[in-house]
Amino acid sequence: MEECIRTLSSTFKETRDQTERLCVGLDIEDLCLQGMCDTSPLKWHLAHTSWFFETFILKPFVKTYTPYHPGFEYLFNSYYNGIGQQYPRAQRSLLSRPTVKQVYEYRRQVTTQLLEILSSDQPLQNQAIYSRLILGINHEQQHQELMLTDLKYSFSLNPLSPCYNHDPLPQSAAANPLTYSEHAGGQVSIGRNHPEPKNSSYGSFSFDNEG
Repeated sequence: MEECIRTLSSTFKETRDQTERLCVGLDIEDLCLQGMCDTSPLKWHLAHTSWFFETFILKPFVKTYTPYHPGFEYLFNSYYNGIGQQYPRAQRSLLSRPTVKQVYEYRRQVTTQLLEILSSDQPLQNQAIYSRLILGINHEQQHQELMLTDLKYSFSLNPLSPCYNHDPLPQSAAANPLTYSEHAGGQVSIGRNHPEPKNSSYGSFSFDNEG
């Protein structure tokens, strides 16, 4: 289990770093784009993924933790009605404050606190912390995909045709030619078909809709 925690800590750090790497080379204006009400600015994604860890781990389990800003609970809640009200999704691009700089500071505070937890025996002693860490990592990885799709959609509306990344895709990323496959008819079972084991390894995670 201790080896699992070390792996979890490494994966957490890499996930947090990857979210910020997606923003390298972008300007502040790029991080604030919201092309339609079903998308969100990258600045909001950066903050929301930190809000998740703060709300579900730091606030309930770290007695000495002081939230970065009390208003963030409202601004960066997406649709968690049990937590409280949410700022209207369609108006997220209107949030010039907090600034991008403040959002990055917020991320650093949350990341530092979580790494302290991961360096202790708390995840070993508390199954709720352990499970929420795993969920939070997968949640942030999901938002990494949303960050790219949201930004690329917003870029598509610009007549200057901005490009997120001018580097060519590696050969392995190119799509293979379409082919047809034959399958027998009838009912089939798909998805994960066994419950999440207690104190399982990080790689065993799945969302409930994958069952």
